[in-house]
Amino acid sequence: MYYIIIVVIAMTINIIIEPEYKDTVWCRETLCGIEKKVASLRYKARICSYDMLNADMENIIVVGTSPSYVTSILSKTSLLGIHTIVISCQPMETEGNTSYVLIDHNSATRECIEYLQCCGRKNIALYGINRNSYADMIKTKYFENKNIYYSSGKNAMQDCYDAFAKQVSRYNAVICSNYISAIYLMRRLKCAEICVPDDLYIVTYGDSVIGNMFNPSLTTVTLDHEQLGIQAVNLCRFPDMLSESISVTVRVPCKIHVAKSTDNIPYVKSVNNFTHSDISDNIFMQDEQLLEIQSLEKMLRKCDDIDLKIIGGLLESKSHIKIGGALYISESSVKYRIKRLLTGTSIESTAKMLEIYTKYIGG
Repeated sequence: MYYIIIVVIAMTINIIIEPEYKDTVWCRETLCGIEKKVASLRYKARICSYDMLNADMENIIVVGTSPSYVTSILSKTSLLGIHTIVISCQPMETEGNTSYVLIDHNSATRECIEYLQCCGRKNIALYGINRNSYADMIKTKYFENKNIYYSSGKNAMQDCYDAFAKQVSRYNAVICSNYISAIYLMRRLKCAEICVPDDLYIVTYGDSVIGNMFNPSLTTVTLDHEQLGIQAVNLCRFPDMLSESISVTVRVPCKIHVAKSTDNIPYVKSVNNFTHSDISDNIFMQDEQLLEIQSLEKMLRKCDDIDLKIIGGLLESKSHIKIGGALYISESSVKYRIKRLLTGTSIESTAKMLEIYTKYIGG
């Protein structure tokens, strides 16, 4: 009697963590998500270092927020041919063999601004921004530089507050980069007898026990870092779906959790909160030559061999009857095919079509 023994080898999920980020609450939540998903799938997780990276690895999850650090890892994993999944950062100089799992900070920042404006607080500062943080730099896109207060250097918290304190009278609301900067700011404002929420509304990113216990309690944008870890492991499960030329970006949504720092005013998301104009300011897309090339491309994508021969005949100034006779089709078929080619383009006549064709392709 013969017995068949099937050995199932569990997938190993390799993880590399930015040293300066590893002890943060956010990193721990992300790792918790990875561990939970790995355990549910009966995979193995292995923490790696830069020196441990090698071509035998099928995958690597990079957890970090500094573009310079992440870029340095991607440079090596790209050379080794390892498909890399990056959590919480997407550098400008990105590698093709890389997928990303990110908090949707763009949508979150827009919604924070919209919420505060709906509350009647339109003079908004962005506070506690770290120039080395991918997430923080996304937030700056929605603010003029004069309304951004950076936190950097040895005395980052103190220097950021001092700069803000000189301009505090200009604002009636503040969006803080994280709950740490928000707690520090609110404590200093209290000492300066500036009242939250009467004088300033404050919204921050990331739930915290301190923020909930603080008086007034903090209105926050929930950041589901645990979900980041779960989704990263999900991507590792399907290596055949990803390759050097195919990668994906997963964005985890955020929610606004209202508290006393904004007077407990509920956030009602509505399309009416946005202004819309039917007039596009995308002048590039209105360029005449661009429209001509686009129309020509649309037309040529419809063409088969007969259509191309019809165009060739028209360029030689042949009549519809002669073109049809040469192609063994009727005159009406020639006219129909020309009409079909022009439909859906901005080309209004056969003459214009021939003019554009000659202009860009030649006669």
